[in-house]
Amino acid sequence: MGKTLIIANNFETETENFRKHFDDLEKKSLADIRIRSGKKPKIYAGDQEIGSEHTLYINPRPEAFNYTRVLAETITQTQASANLNPSSIFILMKKPYMIKVLEEKNVPTPNQSAVATKRGLTGLENDLEPPLIVKKYSGLKLESVRKVDGFEELEALEDMDPEENFALIQEIPEGQFFDVLYIDGEKISLKLEDEIWQDGSGRKYHSLSDTQKEVVDNAAKAVGTNICRVSLKGEKVMDMDVRPELEMFEKHSGKNVYGRIVEVLKNQN
Repeated sequence: MGKTLIIANNFETETENFRKHFDDLEKKSLADIRIRSGKKPKIYAGDQEIGSEHTLYINPRPEAFNYTRVLAETITQTQASANLNPSSIFILMKKPYMIKVLEEKNVPTPNQSAVATKRGLTGLENDLEPPLIVKKYSGLKLESVRKVDGFEELEALEDMDPEENFALIQEIPEGQFFDVLYIDGEKISLKLEDEIWQDGSGRKYHSLSDTQKEVVDNAAKAVGTNICRVSLKGEKVMDMDVRPELEMFEKHSGKNVYGRIVEVLKNQN
């Protein structure tokens, strides 16, 4: 196997955990990556050209979405092995579009609406039933999560710049919250001890029901990825993330998370 590159900012602990499974590994930031366009585009990490002998693990920052997507598109042309593809990046990082894709693929999700201004709240009481979860995004980055018990609390939602911000408002289904790390069909699941809007919510390794496993499989298939994080409430998908917190899943599950991901990446070559 050729050289392995971790492309991420920070990510130091995770890089060392990956290093145990790769013989030749380097960490680079996205700023170190150069894309040369043309009929046959090329990618460089510093002076090193990335090709089919390389394996990449990318931990994309929301604010670098556009460049990361171009990088993923170019990676497919170099035939390097990577944990991301351009389609899944677009779906998972664009939350309103992700919801649309999941609904079109009949993946169960809560009743929900995305709004970018206070005017978007008009008529919301006809579509949703409190209590509700309100997730506020700045750009593509999640800024806050809170619970509201009535529509009058939504009136306090500060107005947003529709070009930069939006809020995702979701009903709260029955059942427990689960965080699930999906790795090419394997599901490492953690049950939350508190609700997601409560700070410091603990997590414990806990198996999923057969129905929940099927929901997670269908969600990953819908967005076209083999490595992601899926948030469940009962049997409904509340969110998916292209940046799973690998250290958290390994710590709370006791599973060899990094080794399993390495196996998947190596088998892509």
